[in-house]
Amino acid sequence: MTVAPSKWLPLPYTPGTLMKLRSSLVIVVGAIAAWAAGPALAQDKTVAQLTNVEGNVMVSQGDGMVAAVSGQRVASGTRVITLAGGKVVIDYDVGCDISLKENQRFTVRTGECAALLGEVTTIVPGSTALMAAGLSVPQFLAGALIGAGLVYATYDRHCAEQASPN
Repeated sequence: MTVAPSKWLPLPYTPGTLMKLRSSLVIVVGAIAAWAAGPALAQDKTVAQLTNVEGNVMVSQGDGMVAAVSGQRVASGTRVITLAGGKVVIDYDVGCDISLKENQRFTVRTGECAALLGEVTTIVPGSTALMAAGLSVPQFLAGALIGAGLVYATYDRHCAEQASPN
């Protein structure tokens, strides 16, 4: 059976072709709905919201850090770092509030409020780049000492090879 051409369907379509067209339309509409629902579904994984963001506050995003925004939802595992003059409150959905003053860091996770409060760490001013990389000052110093030792050993060996055998 052939459907008569119209201004909307310029070519004659068979019932099978119309069925394929309808199926394609359903798939496209479903894909658009899934894309639009993506942020809402991702929000379900968050456990807290940032409030009272003042000054320089950074949050981890992927492999880097970005500026925090008041009202921003954060998931478990997100690092929050305050720099000089920065303040933020991490408002957990379960009612626990974690306040960070300047030069502090905190990794968002679930748990008892008292335990979470004990995980706020004060960082040495100027070491925020280390904190953003996930390193502590002792870890950085240990790496620097090992590196300096390797440089010295290489230099000492080089000097010994250039010495005259006489």
